[in-house]
Amino acid sequence: MATPHDADTLAGLRVLLVEDEYLVARGLRRLLADAGATVFGPVGTFADARAALAAEAIDVVLLDIALRNEEESYALADELVAAGRPFAFVTGYDRSVLPERFAGTPWVGKPFSQHAIARAVRTAMGSGAVE
Repeated sequence: MATPHDADTLAGLRVLLVEDEYLVARGLRRLLADAGATVFGPVGTFADARAALAAEAIDVVLLDIALRNEEESYALADELVAAGRPFAFVTGYDRSVLPERFAGTPWVGKPFSQHAIARAVRTAMGSGAVE
């Protein structure tokens, strides 16, 4: 019988974390590692995110909407969609700020829990329902 913790496992997944806030990134990285994921990053710029995507076999991207001194991440999100790469937004912004084209994209608000992150990752990868 599965336990609630079993549903939160991300074992074997390779996750790119695009987040520039140190404390948020550190907590999210630890949460992902505790769930069994291999974590790349955090990267704090969109250029670094693109480089990591080119260099590593990434399964899913967790993407903050805004990074310091850069535009919102929608252009990178559009690239991920075009490339067929699963991703979820993990952000302090309210879901209502997402452009309509991302209405069905998994979203996790800050503060987040391991369960919420695992659910968003599974949904992004096509194995869960968007909530």
